[in-house]
Amino acid sequence: MYLNGKKVYVLPAIKLGADTLPLIRLRTVYIIPARKFKNERERKRYSRLVRDIKKVYPLAVEARNRFYYIQSELDKRPCKAKKIFERTRAVVARRV
Repeated sequence: MYLNGKKVYVLPAIKLGADTLPLIRLRTVYIIPARKFKNERERKRYSRLVRDIKKVYPLAVEARNRFYYIQSELDKRPCKAKKIFERTRAVVARRV
């Protein structure tokens, strides 16, 4: 909704005395205890895993988004283009 050329959001609210407070629903946040390790080696392995996932996860999300985009574009094209893409994808999968 726009008011005087500016975008505004209308929220449900509750009035307490002279104040009006917006009612906003938030997702539940679960707080888990700190992880306990049996030894130093296990702690290092876990830290390395977390570090590696933090590096790779954004790239995996981008790859997924590109894959879905390519699939949607191929759905719009004739069958010949799909066959060429699937053939090249199979060749790449065999190399990996």
